[in-house]
Amino acid sequence: MHDDRGSLIISIVQQRRCVVVHVEDNGIGITPEYLPFVFQRFWRADKARSPQTKGLGLGLAIAQTIVHQHGGKTTVCSTLGIGSCFQVYLPIT
Repeated sequence: MHDDRGSLIISIVQQRRCVVVHVEDNGIGITPEYLPFVFQRFWRADKARSPQTKGLGLGLAIAQTIVHQHGGKTTVCSTLGIGSCFQVYLPIT
């Protein structure tokens, strides 16, 4: 369960020949064994598989596809109870 006290930090930095977008939250985090699957189409964590939870499990898959089409990459790291950080690396052309 998530409440309204959460926060989201978005930062953009230039590293060598790419721009890196960091999106970090202080939510519930992602279980380590789930991390390899978060960018797969239609995948949702077990807790998210309820009629009350909105979404189809497509957002991260679509984002990753767009990033890859621009020659970039996406990564994620997460700690249960602390939050998650997603990174988008886009080449500077």
